[in-house]
Amino acid sequence: MNLCPKLPRLLSLAALAFGVSTLRVLVAADPIAPANPNASPEARRVFDYLQSIQGNHTLAGHHVMYGDMKNRDLGFIQETTGKQPALIEFEGGIFARKFQEEYDSAQRQLIRDAIAWWREGGLVAICWHWGNPLDARNTYEGTKRKFDIEAALRPGTPEHEAMIKDLDVTARMLAELRDAGVPVLWRPLHEMCGGWFWWSMQGKEQARRLWQFIFNYYTGHHGLNNLLWVYSASQEMRLDWAPTLDTMDVIGVDIYRKGQQGVRENYDRMRSVSGGKPVALTECDLIPPADLTAERGFLWTWVSTWHSRYVRMNPQEVLKAFYQSDRVITRDELPDFRTVPATAPLSLFEGQSEVGTVKHAGGVEFDAGSGSYLVAGGGENMWFDTDAFHYVWKRVSGDVTLAADLHFLGEGGNAHRKACLLVRQNLEPDAAYADAALHGDGLTSLQYRESQGDRTYEIQANVKAPARLRIEKRGKYVSMSVAGEHGKLRPAGGSFRLQLHDPFYVGLGVCAHDNEALEKARFSDVQLDLNPPATTDQVLLSTLETVPIASKDRRVVITTTNHIEAPNWTRDGTALLYNSSGRLYRVPVHGGEPALLDTGFATRCNNDHGLSPDGTQLVISDQSQGDRQSRIYILSVHGGTPRQVTEFGPS
Repeated sequence: MNLCPKLPRLLSLAALAFGVSTLRVLVAADPIAPANPNASPEARRVFDYLQSIQGNHTLAGHHVMYGDMKNRDLGFIQETTGKQPALIEFEGGIFARKFQEEYDSAQRQLIRDAIAWWREGGLVAICWHWGNPLDARNTYEGTKRKFDIEAALRPGTPEHEAMIKDLDVTARMLAELRDAGVPVLWRPLHEMCGGWFWWSMQGKEQARRLWQFIFNYYTGHHGLNNLLWVYSASQEMRLDWAPTLDTMDVIGVDIYRKGQQGVRENYDRMRSVSGGKPVALTECDLIPPADLTAERGFLWTWVSTWHSRYVRMNPQEVLKAFYQSDRVITRDELPDFRTVPATAPLSLFEGQSEVGTVKHAGGVEFDAGSGSYLVAGGGENMWFDTDAFHYVWKRVSGDVTLAADLHFLGEGGNAHRKACLLVRQNLEPDAAYADAALHGDGLTSLQYRESQGDRTYEIQANVKAPARLRIEKRGKYVSMSVAGEHGKLRPAGGSFRLQLHDPFYVGLGVCAHDNEALEKARFSDVQLDLNPPATTDQVLLSTLETVPIASKDRRVVITTTNHIEAPNWTRDGTALLYNSSGRLYRVPVHGGEPALLDTGFATRCNNDHGLSPDGTQLVISDQSQGDRQSRIYILSVHGGTPRQVTEFGPS
């Protein structure tokens, strides 16, 4: 899409928004960055774009109500101007939650419309008319019913419970957009200093505290890294009501006819407190002429007309002149925010994110010459019911395998730091997932969370610090393979059932296991195969595992192509005895090569044996005699000549 007549800063925009083509690129923070340091790549590209057009161009925007994507307002704008808005703001509230079916239907429609608009090349914004959380009707009128914010911010109160329930319902909608790769210009608590909505009825301090809570809850607990935070004041513009700059990305104002005379004043006042971030006219009826405002030295980053009769208050010639102005950008003139060029630094992958709450943001450096990825990650842990790490990912569907050579950079560090190959349902910190994880101390395990919010389990491999790892998702099952110094991958042990719904994420992850640290791991010879064909040569494997009674965690002792039968613990708990093909083997419980136990002439042992109470004697059943009848024998637990106990067989 040609922006040349409208973007004199096109070259700087291309470098800023999409990266510069080089053989080796470190993805670094922007001079003015999004409020959320973990903002998704798509959100960052949109933020960078808004920064780049400040003072030069204005995006045409419009607010639509439920079900209005195919008719009424957008049809009117198209017929009048021959153009479509660059930005559509959807309504995320209003509908009554007591009518649950209609409410759910409205949210589903919003999600479908927003995804479609984004894929058609437009920008997505959402305004949230949040009804009183204690009023299940949650209609527009509910926004004007007083609600005790002080109580809502205090855990354990009915107000807090109701608020969290509402936030979670809306978060699920926003998470679906995140998982579809849609960045959202998110405008909650709008007209925050107006005094007519419940979030502004108790004064600025309570309103600011509520904004801060929502920001932390959505970016931290829910991992909604696709949001860019838009604060909008009422036209009275009480600047001391604004949230802190580190919790907002755009500062805006809603101005209707009676406030049009103060437009320039409001613009200047907002610019003075914006910290260089974009300034927008987030709601209006009458459009300020872009050419005229540019001549007077100010241009909104976007201008969004309100729905229905409000946009029609503009004479058709005014609306047409605005949309066709060289200063105004419409949908057909936007860059494609979804496409990262093939020369971008992520190569096999399409994005990177901080998952969960991370104090020190990570990054990735791709070396095109060697095809390796150097991934830096912070975070407290990847375990229990929540994760915090840096993730380099690609959205995929179907079956997938991902393999790489892994090693950490630098000595020391936490023994539990992790470098992982992951498949993951979404980017929320408590998502269902599986990973093949290399720990700082060499421990290698297949970790998994069966469903969102569940705890994490693992299957520990019996190989320490393997040279190469592979994770494979085939159907509903996930497994891991490891390679030692010989370099040949072999199954590491058992698999497990994990239901991931398409699409899901696959990629590379690093967790420092220390929120104050930033660890680095290199992933070399990375191979990502989507929907790999099933092998024609099937090999059946037996895996001997130990499982603590108190958990479902598993540890692989050995994996073999032979049958394993009747495993038993030695009395001292250091080893396991098992039958295989008529012989007895002893293997250390922590893994290693099985040792054949000397049973003398008894080489057709049955799959049953036992230990004496003191653990010094072994009782076996064997049929090595000429009549092939089973008889019972006793011998030393360390091996030796068996002593027959029963005279006749079978026994």
